[in-house]
Amino acid sequence: MVHKARQGKVKQIAHLICLSIIMLLPCQLAIGDTIKAKRYQVKEQDTVFGVAQKLLADPALWPKVFLPQNDAEAVLYPGDVLEVVESADQITISKLALQSVQLTPTVRAESIESAIPAIPMPVISPFLNKSRILPEADLQQAAKIIGFEGEHFSVGQGSYLFVQGITADQPIEYDVFIPGKILQDPQSRGTLGVEAQIIGHARLEKRGEPSIFYLTKSFKEVALGSYLLPSEKKAVDANFLLRYPEKQAEGRILSVLEGIEQVGQYSIVTINGGKDFGRQAGDILAICKPSTKVPVRLRHEIPADTQYPKVQVGTALVFRVFDKASYALVTESKDFITVQDEIMAWTH
Repeated sequence: MVHKARQGKVKQIAHLICLSIIMLLPCQLAIGDTIKAKRYQVKEQDTVFGVAQKLLADPALWPKVFLPQNDAEAVLYPGDVLEVVESADQITISKLALQSVQLTPTVRAESIESAIPAIPMPVISPFLNKSRILPEADLQQAAKIIGFEGEHFSVGQGSYLFVQGITADQPIEYDVFIPGKILQDPQSRGTLGVEAQIIGHARLEKRGEPSIFYLTKSFKEVALGSYLLPSEKKAVDANFLLRYPEKQAEGRILSVLEGIEQVGQYSIVTINGGKDFGRQAGDILAICKPSTKVPVRLRHEIPADTQYPKVQVGTALVFRVFDKASYALVTESKDFITVQDEIMAWTH
């Protein structure tokens, strides 16, 4: 009798251990013949897009298959458990309630700062703090460095700057920048903005004409003729939600940051359309090769008016939005991507 009771207790303990392993580790369960379910526990080093890559054949499907009840539930934290249910014709992902999951004891910090970011921060961080797209009017009104303490043509961190064009009502903290490429609308050829490379940060010490600034940080040598504008007040939030555009999606790649022409996975591109298009950080977009006509060398075999269709060659994720342009991260590249390739609504 004692032996049977002991056997029953051993079986019960073994059953509990198996249940705990199922809850704690990525696993896959068969439900009938057509439905499969698996679970994944979010890790501290994860990103939302990285989780989507692990769980889906095409990570751009995430907004279509991840079904949070509200925006708060859509934010992922280390320790969250996701359940993926897959059938013959659809797939859904949901976040399990904490009470339904046995987890090892942890302290759960619910602040947004502890959430995992949408995309890898090391890839995009230089473009969050060291570059801006300025309206042309802002460049025309920007203050300008006209000299330095001592007889220097350029200086580094810890130097004093003499700056012309500071008014009495402007703030204390400034970005030091040099203008780059002028961005033009691909159709109207109107100016969308000017790419500005931030090369340092400066603090106003004394107003006047010229005003005196102290260079608190420099990323490269600051030369005569560099410009200053008030620092942006709000830091860019990396905890945005992945989504499909709610408004206009179409556009083109205007430039590739860091001056290269060909684009690959994790390249940063500038696209036309910003707040004016209703773009938001987290928008998932398709990159397409434009429609083309039959090449001349083939027109003896194919009618000359034949139009080849657009071909989707990649996926981009918007992470920073300006007035009339945006920065996007290329998350997938199936073929060569170049400047002037088209941006479209993502389709599967």
